[in-house]
Amino acid sequence: MDKIKIGTQVTAKVRHTNVTVSGTFQGYELEDQEDPTSVCGKVFYVKDGMQHLDYVYVDSIKVCKGEDEDERIRKALIDGVRQIRCKNGITQEQMLAYLEKQKEQKPAEWSEEDKTHLCWIIECFDSWKYQVPEFADQYQSAIDWLKSLRPDSYKNCNSRWKPSEEQMDWLESAVKLSIDKPHIHGIIISLYEQLKRL
Repeated sequence: MDKIKIGTQVTAKVRHTNVTVSGTFQGYELEDQEDPTSVCGKVFYVKDGMQHLDYVYVDSIKVCKGEDEDERIRKALIDGVRQIRCKNGITQEQMLAYLEKQKEQKPAEWSEEDKTHLCWIIECFDSWKYQVPEFADQYQSAIDWLKSLRPDSYKNCNSRWKPSEEQMDWLESAVKLSIDKPHIHGIIISLYEQLKRL
């Protein structure tokens, strides 16, 4: 069996259904902890706007060839954007058009609209790292790639509003007060962590 790096783009057959899926390899695991022969692979993929992490047959895993890293990441970003509703006046269609444009775009000066789209998409993926922690590595990989597109453009993302120290103190108090309310505690912690990074 060849060694496959986590994060590699693969195709594989899902155990028990034999459906072939294409996504990123997430490692190996025992499907049945009491059965040493139940080793299977795990593949993360997006289908119909939903995220899936499925067990796949080890001998069915095939590394995708012929597609460069940038193109694979661009496609993964498009799958992720398909799950986003309109936010901050930017529609899903605008974000998808922006990512499609990157396929043909030669190095050139970015418009303010391009920079706004870049900043907003990075913020979305950054927030998802905390909402879906099992895919935090994939989101961080996408964030790093987006930042590498135009490092100078991303610097402008950080020149926006930041919460005051007093606001952060109040939010920290809200985190402590919400500890016995699990349905909102995670949301408040996520908001607090994101604002701390501004």
